[in-house]
Amino acid sequence: LVTDTPEPESAIMRQVTSTSMSLFEPLQTDTPDLTATAFQPTFTPWPTDQFVSPEVTVNTYFNQIINGDYQSAWELLSREYQEECCTALGTDPYYIFSRDWSAVTEVKLVSAYLQEYSLNPAPVLVRYQYRNADDALQEFTHMYWVQVNENQTGLLIGAVDQLQDN
Repeated sequence: LVTDTPEPESAIMRQVTSTSMSLFEPLQTDTPDLTATAFQPTFTPWPTDQFVSPEVTVNTYFNQIINGDYQSAWELLSREYQEECCTALGTDPYYIFSRDWSAVTEVKLVSAYLQEYSLNPAPVLVRYQYRNADDALQEFTHMYWVQVNENQTGLLIGAVDQLQDN
């Protein structure tokens, strides 16, 4: 009985030369790339025994905001992010930062979860709420990117990506 059903593809391939196609030529097999599927060690961008976790860095930042210690919270931001977040036409970035946070009457860190252990900067998914002067509760979901500082002595928040505002 002959059918038109094609044969399933095989991992074994016949070697074809430019001069002949003989069934008696040696077979060449496609072997899987074992390096692609083998266990790869996780790269930790900083020694975990020498640094707090990125989640702790974000928690510390929010605790300082909650306690009104804006200077200490400011120092947990990288210089690049300080300029990015808070620069306004020649005004001192720290002034903008502290003015904006001092207008908030209540801050609550809902969650801060490290998303990837092998990156520097490390992404920390953060949900937080705050009330402003008109008593409106706002909730935010942002990705905080925590990186090793310039001296490699601690961690800083290097960027914040807005994911969702409610």
